[in-house]
Amino acid sequence: MTTNNWIWFAGWLSLCLAASLYAGCTAEVFAQDQDEHGHEESGHDHDHDHDADHGHDDADAHAEDDAHDHSDHEGHDHGDDDGHGHSMRDGVAWCGEHDLPEAECGICSSASIGERAVGDGMKVRFGSAESLTKAGVQVGKPESRTGRRVQHLLGEVTFDGNHLAVVTPLGQGIITEVAADVGDQVKAGQLLATVSSHAVAEAKSAYVKALADADLARQVLAREQDMHAREISARQDLERARAEAQAAATEVDHARQHLMNLGLSAEEAEAVTRSREAGPLLPIRAPFAGTVVDRQAVIGNNVETGTVLFRVADLSQMWMKLAIPEAQLGQVAVGAPVQARFEAYPDLVFPGTLTWLAYRVDPQTRTVEARAVLDNPQGQLRDGLFGEATLAGTETAGVSLPASAVQDVDGRPMVFVKLDEDLYDARLVRLGDKEDGRVYVAAGLSPDETVALQGSHILKGEFLKARLGAGCADH
Repeated sequence: MTTNNWIWFAGWLSLCLAASLYAGCTAEVFAQDQDEHGHEESGHDHDHDHDADHGHDDADAHAEDDAHDHSDHEGHDHGDDDGHGHSMRDGVAWCGEHDLPEAECGICSSASIGERAVGDGMKVRFGSAESLTKAGVQVGKPESRTGRRVQHLLGEVTFDGNHLAVVTPLGQGIITEVAADVGDQVKAGQLLATVSSHAVAEAKSAYVKALADADLARQVLAREQDMHAREISARQDLERARAEAQAAATEVDHARQHLMNLGLSAEEAEAVTRSREAGPLLPIRAPFAGTVVDRQAVIGNNVETGTVLFRVADLSQMWMKLAIPEAQLGQVAVGAPVQARFEAYPDLVFPGTLTWLAYRVDPQTRTVEARAVLDNPQGQLRDGLFGEATLAGTETAGVSLPASAVQDVDGRPMVFVKLDEDLYDARLVRLGDKEDGRVYVAAGLSPDETVALQGSHILKGEFLKARLGAGCADH
């Protein structure tokens, strides 16, 4: 037999042995299954006879239980509990842990408090009244009083436009001298800069010529008056001389006024009258006492009429521009007191007065522009400084509370009104003025309600638990 035949024969023999072993294992497993199935059938038949005797009794019992359960729940929609104490009651989502509707449960839904109006709130239920007492929560009634409703508005400080001057030359020329710098305190009329101006030189020349012409006309008039008195000249010569003298005087006035229109003072014009000099120098002076807040003047610069050289401001008062929402426009009036505060000066209050309200509502922001004048005796306020202005309105009836009773949540004032021994209403209120550690509540609270006067921060912490992942909705 050849080698290839031996290889073929060995492979065929291996396949036969494998098939034989597989058939034997399959038969054994099938036999075991049959044996186990037979025992199960036998046990089943035995149990069936025993259970048949009780079949009717069990069916009757189950029917009675089903009927009883259906009767107990008929007419009620308790819903399915989600495993966190939340369910449906009469179609309302219910917080079972605090026994409150979910929409009113402050611990479940504290984030929605920002959507509510003044006087609305959310309820907070605590474990027990004893725990609140031990934590230092003390309750009491607010005090009735009158006070002023206040508005807190953001605003920007600007220079007082009635005491701000832009200093410019009134003639073209070149700056030859700068005598003041930013921050300098200047007096009215103090020299700030000097400009060499051809226009000024021409105006002075015209003025000097007018002065000379006027002198000559007066001399001619005097001579004609003398000759007329001696009956040497005709009367018409006298009248002509008088008219020419009057015209010359008028020309002097015009030339003098032209000098002053270019920026020369009356004293400087008078100095030209005495000296009869026609120099080109034009002095630039401060229009009033104040502070130089801006300087653009540089020696050698060529400037035109209207070029800004300096800005001078009286800083003893500043403006604060405000924007009042149209819904609050009826609560303010010109003359109302204003108190302004700034982050740069946290311990200072700048008093002032509301001096102007615009006559139109901005169509984009729905606000009305307003202006307050603030006292700035130390010069601390700066142009462009942002801050908050508190406007006091008219006096109205309300209540007052200790400042410790009011908490800030999302930038809105809140108090905790007691509804039951373990139940409080976290309520939004509108505040007014503050005095002697007490705050005036203009809206959202009545005198007959009981409020947490001390320890309200503990109630606030419980109210905000859900935001920290500790609320009932996050169990």
